[in-house]
Amino acid sequence: MPRSFAVNNECFWMAVEVVLSRVLALLMAMTLATTLQAQGPALTTISDTVYRADGTAASGTVLISWPSFQTAAGDAVAAGNLSVAIGPLGAFAVQLVPNVGASPAGTYYVEVRYSDEGWGAGYNGNLIGRFSNSSFTLTRYARAQNYFLRSYDGSTPPRYSRYSAALHVDYPLT
Repeated sequence: MPRSFAVNNECFWMAVEVVLSRVLALLMAMTLATTLQAQGPALTTISDTVYRADGTAASGTVLISWPSFQTAAGDAVAAGNLSVAIGPLGAFAVQLVPNVGASPAGTYYVEVRYSDEGWGAGYNGNLIGRFSNSSFTLTRYARAQNYFLRSYDGSTPPRYSRYSAALHVDYPLT
């Protein structure tokens, strides 16, 4: 072993320690930066089974669209749309950014009726309610209930979606 190496042995290990600590710090910084860049708004999973009016499992595609908004946590969400295929036996699952507490509030509303007719502010014959948030309670009158939902905007007069969602709820009375 050369004499210079033996004399500087202590310095060599200090240099190795400094280099290794800097490489470790660089790797940690790169990992943290990648993690921070990859994070977006929290997502919620919506999953269910979609049935046709005759009770058979549905097939096809669900079209979802939303306006731009800011989440309750302050994350900006751009306007967009999504097409989700209904799986075998009517299985449906999608992950979306929740809009509870989002702003601007009141950008979309939901009207719930007992039948798929009479949509609009002028007819209240089969109306259950008009809701301005994404969570609402429906009264149970029987074991099995059918509800029809349609979204509309906050304009005057309101513009309704062309499509309704049928919701069949079957829950035990006990």
